[in-house]
Amino acid sequence: MKTELKINQTSAEQPVTEEVKNRPVAIRLVVAEFTKVKTARMTYGLLVGSIVITALAATAILYHMNKVISDNSVLIHGINLGSPTAMDLILSSATAGVICVLALGILGMAGEYRHNTAVSTFLITPKRSQVVVAKMVCFFVMGVIFGIIDLLIVISMALPWLHAMAVRPNIFNSNVTITLICIPLATGLYGMIAVSLGSLIRNQVAALIVALAWTMIVEKMIIVFLPEIGRWLPVASVTALIGLSNSIPGITLLTRWQGGVVFALYGVVFAIIGTKVTIKRDV
Repeated sequence: MKTELKINQTSAEQPVTEEVKNRPVAIRLVVAEFTKVKTARMTYGLLVGSIVITALAATAILYHMNKVISDNSVLIHGINLGSPTAMDLILSSATAGVICVLALGILGMAGEYRHNTAVSTFLITPKRSQVVVAKMVCFFVMGVIFGIIDLLIVISMALPWLHAMAVRPNIFNSNVTITLICIPLATGLYGMIAVSLGSLIRNQVAALIVALAWTMIVEKMIIVFLPEIGRWLPVASVTALIGLSNSIPGITLLTRWQGGVVFALYGVVFAIIGTKVTIKRDV
């Protein structure tokens, strides 16, 4: 115990280098946020959770495909398993773990209030907008990282299965390549939106409940009963962004580029609102 205390004191007493002092405040804030994230066990727990959820989602899609596959072993509901449409459907399972990205961003922001670290954070950096922006940048990047890892999990599961079905999908098809790019971008935007939600709803449990209820229940009901409105909502726009505009029977979602623009606008709007609220609200 004494040895550990001595080590911590020694590291705390190390002088700040000139290189660090000369960094812009924005860069130092972003680096500080990444340091918080990488040293928190919560981050790795949520990453494992995201991987597990993604693996289960991919397994469910592949199992369903295997159950309804036709006699020629390459067609499912008239869609060739090697086609870009089928690949988009399989790759979409990489977004199943986005709830963990939402949780990470919400806890990263609302946790400041829960653990009473917001006061010291805002005293060190009086311009609260810089702190919020730094968090958004950090959790956008973390969302992208989660998305890339989940994509690798899906690909590592899907390719052997397709190979067993004697299917040789072209993952370098332009449409599939766009999907591979859009999925990490979507999970990154989810991370940014989560920070904004955490700044709007300080209670992290309440913020998590709102996020999960909206993405998993409320919006899906709106899409089914009010499709003309539901197609413009966040989850629906992400579904369109990753190439699944016709994935809901009887309902046509936005095109891919429309979904991307709409979801990006949601990210910007939430970012502005979250920043404004944080600036004006008492800590």
